[in-house]
Amino acid sequence: MARPNEPQHIAATPTSPINITQAALVLSLAASAVAASKVSVRVDQFFESGTESTLKANVLVKFNVAIAALETGAKASTAPRQYVFDFLKEAAEKNEAKLAGLVPADATVTSLFIGGAASISGVTKATLDALTALNVVTYVDLNANDFSRPEVLQGSASTEEDVAATNEWGVDAVGGPEIWNYTTGQGVVVGSIDTGAINTHEAIKHNYRAENGWFDPYNKTSDSDGHGAHTIGTTVARTASVWPPAPSGLRAWVCTKNRGQGKPCCSARSSCCAPASRTALAPTASKGPHVVNNSWGADAAYHPWFEAAVAAWKAPGIIPVFANGN
Repeated sequence: MARPNEPQHIAATPTSPINITQAALVLSLAASAVAASKVSVRVDQFFESGTESTLKANVLVKFNVAIAALETGAKASTAPRQYVFDFLKEAAEKNEAKLAGLVPADATVTSLFIGGAASISGVTKATLDALTALNVVTYVDLNANDFSRPEVLQGSASTEEDVAATNEWGVDAVGGPEIWNYTTGQGVVVGSIDTGAINTHEAIKHNYRAENGWFDPYNKTSDSDGHGAHTIGTTVARTASVWPPAPSGLRAWVCTKNRGQGKPCCSARSSCCAPASRTALAPTASKGPHVVNNSWGADAAYHPWFEAAVAAWKAPGIIPVFANGN
């Protein structure tokens, strides 16, 4: 009999064929569980909605991005914006090369390098299973617009006194007036991901940086909602009461248009890292903004698609700003 705390010696016996089979089954089930965890509920529901063998989905595929290496390299680089751009482009090429032979010949693959992702059209269930089996793939979701406006709580209407106030209440609430004597925003370029902007509006037209200053994945230079012109006006307008009027050339703005769909939204983020002009589509990292304003939302409590993009902005010092409710 073994003494207390004395190691037990157990005789080993050769593994029988049935145990090897059981082990293989366990490993297979584990691999299937890992692959299933990479797929959004919406994708599962899509393929359950009809005959699985005939359905084809347009999906967004998220790859693993070496964020730590990206941040370390950008910090050591003398040209951090260009470093981040080159790092993500190279990573995208390597990841997308692994799709060869898995994606049908008639499918369209669009690189969304800023978020470590790709948009793929015409994906069958068999292709989906092959994609999720790749170690570099971390998540797959439908490439679709899942946004619906939340219920708006009714509040009291503005009074004449509110309209006539020197500053909007939010400006005073964040302490804006206290810093106006110390900073003017000179040389700062603000990027906007929103519904577009009316670049001929009196309040913002003089601050618009036309060179590499507009990106629109919908091919229509306009403000489809009116919201984008409002937010960029709040940020850089020269004639608004929301901020001290900006003298010409002090604060400039550039714009990308986003209506919430996955692929264009990811493209808009890429443009804020290395914007391309409408006439010359080659992106220029040095033309990226210093700040990116994001005033938009989505139904789901969590989306993984913006994590890599935010890391890519922050690595070279681009500041992301998000609205906490509008």
